[in-house]
Amino acid sequence: MKYISLSGPHFNEFSTPLAASFPGMVLPGNKGHVLEGRFGRITLQEYTCNDFRISTYLLEVNEKVAIYPMARHPITALYIGMEGDFTIQLNNGPGMDMKAGTIGLFYLPAGEQQKSYFDKGLFEIMYANFSGPFLHSIAELHPQLLKMQQAVQGQEKRVWHLPFLPMNGEMLGIIRKTFNREVSPLTMTARITDLLAAFFSVLDQPGSTRIASTHIHHLNTMMEISDYIENNLTNDITVNMLARKAAMNHYTFAQVFKKIFAISPSEFVLQRRIHLAEQLLRNTALSIEEIAFKSGFSDRTHFYKAFSKIHGISPTKYRGDFGDTDFAT
Repeated sequence: MKYISLSGPHFNEFSTPLAASFPGMVLPGNKGHVLEGRFGRITLQEYTCNDFRISTYLLEVNEKVAIYPMARHPITALYIGMEGDFTIQLNNGPGMDMKAGTIGLFYLPAGEQQKSYFDKGLFEIMYANFSGPFLHSIAELHPQLLKMQQAVQGQEKRVWHLPFLPMNGEMLGIIRKTFNREVSPLTMTARITDLLAAFFSVLDQPGSTRIASTHIHHLNTMMEISDYIENNLTNDITVNMLARKAAMNHYTFAQVFKKIFAISPSEFVLQRRIHLAEQLLRNTALSIEEIAFKSGFSDRTHFYKAFSKIHGISPTKYRGDFGDTDFAT
């Protein structure tokens, strides 16, 4: 079957507010620009500030479709593939497979012809295209960012990109915190910077380009499990219960969870309970017994033992170290 080209009048074009049931990421503004035709539907969102322009594409494809964008100006961008695998071809060169669950950084010179080929299915992609001043402000933070800035300044004619790496739990967590809600420009800039830092922390590890990709479905499932844990810390939480919620057996769940979060499910639950207890100790006048209960510990003794093992001091001493408090213990 041939690919339908969207370079011609094959679609209706309109803008619409995004419904609560919209299946993809939502940028501030909650409005999408829609291309719709027999091939299916493409919903484009854009968010622009002084630092960058973020674009998201949700493609619901009924028939094979090809898109032929061209860069009018040099593009330096962070790429995030959330859903679906597709192929990109640059200036009639060899095709490059773009995988779901990957993140990468690239430079595209002005006038570069890009062809993107999508088979039937659901695809979700995001680009954060950096402004010149923003790229200049962060260029000294990493040698590869400096290389990207030099490519822009020199108007380099070749395409340049870093390895496309599998997203880990930290990266997906940042994305989930950033989208599907209104955020300020300052917060958006901080989150994009956090994503860059998380990307380079993985890239700089030995053998990073050989990391086996965790399927985006597993990443999403584990993030849903982490949300469940966060919202149910006062309840009894077992690994078997979490595995059932993830529709996995105990062994597979524990392996996937540790691969994403770098700790076991039990250690994660304990960390989140201790973190909640720290907040209550610092910011409330609740008694130690009340804090133990609200943090999901069965009794004061269990709480004291777990807290002291992690911090090296008791909860009472931890509270006292935060200064002028008259909080009851």
